[in-house]
Parts: sequence; structure tokens; C-alpha cells
Amino acid sequence: MSRPRCLVMLGIATLVAGCRDGAKSTAPPDRSGTRTQGADVSSPDERPQPPVPATTDAAPIAVAPGATPAPRAPRFEVAGKQLTDAELEQMIKDGKLRAEMVEVMLASNRLTARALELLAGSPLKTLQLLDISDNPIGDAGAAVIAREPLYRGVNELGLGYTGMSRAGLEVLLGKDSKLTGPTGRGLDGIPLGDEGLDVLLASRFAVNLRTLSLSNTGITDAGGMRLAASAALPNLYEIVVSRNQLSAATIAALRKRKMDFRVHAD
Repeated sequence: MSRPRCLVMLGIATLVAGCRDGAKSTAPPDRSGTRTQGADVSSPDERPQPPVPATTDAAPIAVAPGATPAPRAPRFEVAGKQLTDAELEQMIKDGKLRAEMVEVMLASNRLTARALELLAGSPLKTLQLLDISDNPIGDAGAAVIAREPLYRGVNELGLGYTGMSRAGLEVLLGKDSKLTGPTGRGLDGIPLGDEGLDVLLASRFAVNLRTLSLSNTGITDAGGMRLAASAALPNLYEIVVSRNQLSAATIAALRKRKMDFRVHAD
């Protein structure tokens, strides 16, 4: 069975799937708290590690003969490599991040809120996609995203399993947040509960959401039914609610929101 991490970025996966033809996928993170075996790159006792490879351009998109390929979004990707803040800082100094890049994919590393500050001070100008899931950015990271102009126009935002709390979500969605409204948001593993879900539904960002991942967030039938009946998400067409305490009746109510509405609850 796929781990929750595989569901976190459904909206993001849709956006970039065509750009990853032929690329090998990284293994999902171990939720038991034990990282992949290997030397800790921050330990002075270990032998020097080779530089962390970064994918800075998308793979060619497969198209039919004679067809015009769709334009590809320039991206920076280092996922599942145990990347640290210090290593990211060195990459920025080495010119690995360029102004034209609009997608940054850094899932499953060891990055903190400091990494988000480093990105904000990098040559990057505009971001359309940010996947920082499975990194310990915490509520401090949510505050950086909320205040830094670089993240203002992000369309796809992956924040699952980042150690963020409901308080961090409130900062991210608050009146002082510079975010203009992501259309896709991954919040898996954040202990929102029904109250946190209500915060999301009441925010100015709800109207823009098209995809939403809420796996393992502590939502119950009460919150699920409010979600099913809510008019605050008129553009939402896909939601992930697996690993929550939801009955078959609540799942059925969610699926009746509108025609072709996709609900992932397994």
C-alpha cells in the first residue's frame, strides 16, 4: 500500500508529471522516524560526501511525431537526498538556482525554516510550485512563507509532514499573509482536527483551491460533513482525506458535492 507521502502532492504531481518522463522516483519517507540508512553529511567524523546532485531542468516531454511539445517549466529539484540548510546555501552560492526557475521541489530532506529564508534571498524571482513536504520547517517555516514576497504567487504548495501545527496554519492563512491564494495545497500529517479545517474553510484562500490533501490530519465525521456541505470551496474538484476518522456516510457525502468530484479515502 502506498504511504501517505505518495498522496501529499496529487495536485503537484498532476502539474509536473509530463516533465518527468524517464526519471526515477525517489522512495517514500519512512514515517517511523528512522531515516534512510547512510552517513550523516553534517557529521565531521564521516568521510567527505559527494556533492548532492540537483535536477535543474525538466526531462524532455514525450510528444507525438510532428506535434509541438508543451512548454516546460524550469525547476530546481533535490528530493530525498538528506539535504541540509548548509548544503542548500552552498548550492545557491554556486549558482544552482536561477532567476527563471518557477518550480522548487525539495521534499524529504532535512531542511528547516532557514532554508525558506535562503530561497527567499536567492536569485529566484517567482515561484509557481513549492514542495517542502517532509522537512522539519515547523511553524517558523509557515511564518517565512507567509511574509516573504517570493512565495506570494505560489500556485501549488506542499507542506505535508513538516511539523507545522494548527497555529502555523493560522499564520499562513491569516490577514497579514502575503500569499495570494494557492490552487493546490498539501497539508497531510498536520494535526488540524476539525477546528483547523474550519480555519481553512473560513479563510480567503478557500475559494481558489482546486486540489486539497488532508490525509492523517485528525478530521472527524463532524468536520467531514461540514466540508461536504461547505460552499467555501466552489472550485475544488479533488480531495484526499485518507487516514482520518471518517465514516462511509461522510465519504459518500463528500463524493456527492458535485459531479465528477474526486475523493481519495483509502
